[in-house]
Amino acid sequence: MRFKILKGTETYNSLTGLLDKMIAANNEAKTLAMSLGAKEWLLATGPYAIAGGLSGLRFPERPKGWKKVFSKRYNDIYFPSTHLKDNQGLIEKIWGLTIVNANDLNVIVGYVEQDIYTDRGMIWSTYPGFSFKNDMFLLSLHEKAVYDNTNADIVEITMSEYKSLTGGTQ
Repeated sequence: MRFKILKGTETYNSLTGLLDKMIAANNEAKTLAMSLGAKEWLLATGPYAIAGGLSGLRFPERPKGWKKVFSKRYNDIYFPSTHLKDNQGLIEKIWGLTIVNANDLNVIVGYVEQDIYTDRGMIWSTYPGFSFKNDMFLLSLHEKAVYDNTNADIVEITMSEYKSLTGGTQ
């Protein structure tokens, strides 16, 4: 299922506020990461984080007192060891970063996290796909998701319209 939210609606304005919050949270994380000399960083991970926070930083070599994280998916990503007293100030800064939660989006668009059963098994869907294109927001939900859209600002669109708005991506 695909939906659009047009500029000028109450929902659009709420999503614009959320997008601003997401950008600010990501910039806050970027500022801290760059101040530590990281070349790249991973924002907060997990099923509920949609922006902000830090879960790992990339350095050419492991900094003293840091541990390697996400080694099966990434190279040279580290996080300060939480058990070291010398890292406590930095850990508090990282844990104090703003994280935008999926529930912030779900409340605006009326989505409820859910199990989705498919031919391939179960999917846990915590929030819809969410993007900003051409002065509108777009939502993308699994076809088997239960979504009782009662918000007139959120208009269901066809897959072909969605693809034309996104340049052919799903």
